[in-house]
Amino acid sequence: FFFFIFIKKTNKIVINNNMTIKAIAKKDKMNDSIVSSFDFKVGSKSNYKVYLSASNQNANLGVSEVGYTNEKKEMNDVANYIQKRLESYGVKVYRNEYGDLNRWVADSTYLGVDLHIAIHSNASEEHLSYGIETWVNEPDSKTYSLASKIQNNLMSIYYKNEDSLANRGVKYAYGSLGEVNPNYVPFGILVEVAHHDYKDDAKWIVDNKEKIGNNIADSILEYFQ
Repeated sequence: FFFFIFIKKTNKIVINNNMTIKAIAKKDKMNDSIVSSFDFKVGSKSNYKVYLSASNQNANLGVSEVGYTNEKKEMNDVANYIQKRLESYGVKVYRNEYGDLNRWVADSTYLGVDLHIAIHSNASEEHLSYGIETWVNEPDSKTYSLASKIQNNLMSIYYKNEDSLANRGVKYAYGSLGEVNPNYVPFGILVEVAHHDYKDDAKWIVDNKEKIGNNIADSILEYFQ
């Protein structure tokens, strides 16, 4: 366990062992920020297991004129690339091939996976929203560090990566999402891979499913080393 208060953004920490870093922002005449926890692992295990939970929402239709069919089909395509990449590095991958949310989180826990990750695409009522977001349960979730890595790495390949509105950040479910709730899965993250009802986002997904899948897989591999 390691406790550290960041004073300057340029400060660096060399991590040689598994540890948790707790960070807090301080400034004169202002309230302290909330304490954020970041878990770091340095590959102490030889075999890792990941549960890929691709969306099963086949009624969520995307922008068909750019080739987006439905959320279930497109996100399972992305998950196929994630699985292929992870397995090429010796990671054991499980999938949510049947059942519902209750079955998936039960299977994930029973299998003792190191990561449960749900792969979705997003939508908005007005069909004008765009961008990427990643979900954890709360600010001090053990999954925050990996979620932040996934979010930042996906943004690096996103076509609007310099648009501040596109980076929707790491968001907190506070118990409302079963697949990130530690009461149901020990280590869960949900990724919203852009918006399937926004034309440019839908086209980006369709044209880059392999690139998106490999990017997410590489973030996982980097985290677990």
